[in-house]
Amino acid sequence: SRGMQVQKYYSPPDSLAMNLLTGELQKHLFNGEYDPFRQTPIFESDFIQVSKKGQLIDIHNHLNVVTLGILATCPTMSLPNIMLLAKPLCIPNIMKCPTPVFIHRRQVELSRLFPLKFVKLSVKDREKCQIKMRLANGRTFYLQLYASPEIEKEMFEKWERLISMLRPSSEDTVTMRRASVATSTVLQVVQTAP
Repeated sequence: SRGMQVQKYYSPPDSLAMNLLTGELQKHLFNGEYDPFRQTPIFESDFIQVSKKGQLIDIHNHLNVVTLGILATCPTMSLPNIMLLAKPLCIPNIMKCPTPVFIHRRQVELSRLFPLKFVKLSVKDREKCQIKMRLANGRTFYLQLYASPEIEKEMFEKWERLISMLRPSSEDTVTMRRASVATSTVLQVVQTAP
């Protein structure tokens, strides 16, 4: 049964379990459009894109909201190996809300899949709950956790723990720097036909 399959996959430490309570990305994947990830536990949170200086980046007067999901594709892996990016179907308008006030949204669509060996995550600013995401091709993005104030600090602590677990060894870092852009570290997600 499908319920039995869930137990085979990577099981994150208890300290990360809070974010595995069926988030919007997990709900979207459960619908079955992306079968390999249908029953896979995902550690996920929403983030908004910020500049290197930590200021909000708006695209056409809207926050650039993204859901990051971290998961393992194989039950024998000791650590996750995939990062999924999803975007909301409805984007908060910053003209009505000039500060990043959390607005719960309901639906997302999967937009990118990154093998974690080609991504370096690090904490940028603990006070502002910001992380830095560097891709193997050199592109860097700065993201700020987008969560309700009641759980923001606790959730960011979980991201800090996950980032420290994923921190590559010096050998992996060298491999990442040498990765060729031609090998396409970013995979466009294609829906399977029903």
